[in-house]
Amino acid sequence: RSYGSANPDVVDCPRDGCTGKMRLLRHVSFVDCPGHDILMATMLNGAAVMDAVILLIASNEPCPQPQTSEHLAAIDMMKLRSVIILQNKIDLIKEAAARDQYGQIINLVKETVAEGAPIIPISAQLKYN
Repeated sequence: RSYGSANPDVVDCPRDGCTGKMRLLRHVSFVDCPGHDILMATMLNGAAVMDAVILLIASNEPCPQPQTSEHLAAIDMMKLRSVIILQNKIDLIKEAAARDQYGQIINLVKETVAEGAPIIPISAQLKYN
């Protein structure tokens, strides 16, 4: 079960017959950061409170897209060390193309804080990863 940030850190257990308490361990927020240059200031303001980042790269588009390069520059500038890269929509391309793009992603993140980050191929349609 999830609760909004406005709720107390300790709440009663919602299950029938449970008399225990639930204690907040961590707040998790997801912020969609569009790559449009006019929104970069907003994205960077939000990045000031981020501990980690998920960089989403579409497999069915050339890599890198301009917004991907901008996001990577922001990640590097903010020194966000916890990075996961998702290679999305792998169901829309052939395996060889996915492997080629995987290499492009490795080259893209070389010498940035994202170097060595896991690159996870995913497909929501096929429920991969």
